[in-house]
Amino acid sequence: MGTSGNNKAFKVFSINTTVRNPERNLEFLKVFKTFNGMVFDDEIKLKYLIELVKNGVYKFSIMSEAIKKKLLNDELLNEDEINELLERNPQKTGFAGRVMTQLRALKDQGILIFSGKRNSPRITISKLGDSIIQNNESITDIYSKIMIGLHANNPTRTSMLNESRPFLNTLFVIAKLKKYYDSQNKEFKGILKDEFKSFVLGMKDCDYKKCANEIIEFREKFGVKASKESQNYIEQYLFDKEKLFRVKLNTLNDYADEMQRKFEMTGLLRDRKIYLDFSVFNLSKIEQILKEYKNYKFLSFKDQEEYINFLENIKLPWQENKEYRKNIII
Repeated sequence: MGTSGNNKAFKVFSINTTVRNPERNLEFLKVFKTFNGMVFDDEIKLKYLIELVKNGVYKFSIMSEAIKKKLLNDELLNEDEINELLERNPQKTGFAGRVMTQLRALKDQGILIFSGKRNSPRITISKLGDSIIQNNESITDIYSKIMIGLHANNPTRTSMLNESRPFLNTLFVIAKLKKYYDSQNKEFKGILKDEFKSFVLGMKDCDYKKCANEIIEFREKFGVKASKESQNYIEQYLFDKEKLFRVKLNTLNDYADEMQRKFEMTGLLRDRKIYLDFSVFNLSKIEQILKEYKNYKFLSFKDQEEYINFLENIKLPWQENKEYRKNIII
């Protein structure tokens, strides 16, 4: 959850940045499968961590050349080598805390389900998580479902008060800006990373038109090159005007980087250096989503089960409609 933790507040949206590359979720899930449905007390947390280390999924920064060589060759580590890594790489939050941080990041994506006590929950793999493991659906489609359904505030994450849908907000803001700049006969390369980390991820609701107007005003003031003045403006906008939970600007960059990586897993967005834009290879899919979800809004869920069920049953237009599928690049 980042530095804002369990503080109840309106916040810049983020999902924990412990695992930077979401493609590694499959590696974690394959190891987790053995522990599926267990109560994660301190003993199980350590056993899970040891399996991650043994299989080279969880990597430490300090390790001997011999261990590095074994991991590069996909060889399993023995007990002595695992103990050596644990001793040489102490964690600020302890190993149990580190494990739970990573698992909660998967929970926030609807991939794992927590129940029971907060500090020692029973953790199970959701249908979406199982689809990732079984590889019975494309990873881009699975992530499209997760991100389309993603609600900032939901029963699995009650500390964030924002009634926003971050991924849909991002798509609709980009589409709105593209339409505006096209009407002005001006080139539009996407939203700036600075605009993404502030105006988009900082949205309290689903008013993408208001957000697009804020970005237009920002560009008129500062152009597209980052400056000390533009960063000061962002800070004042988020924390003084919008009254969001205050974090450092460097932290905002981490949030944006993490969310961009996850959004890109859908195949619908792409990195264009200082911009985030639609993927030219999936414009048909994007157009379908914009049409299907044109009246999208924030939804409330009575409990975790209802929210996870909602995520698992998201319908992708190109999966439901034969005419849509004709326009999709496979």
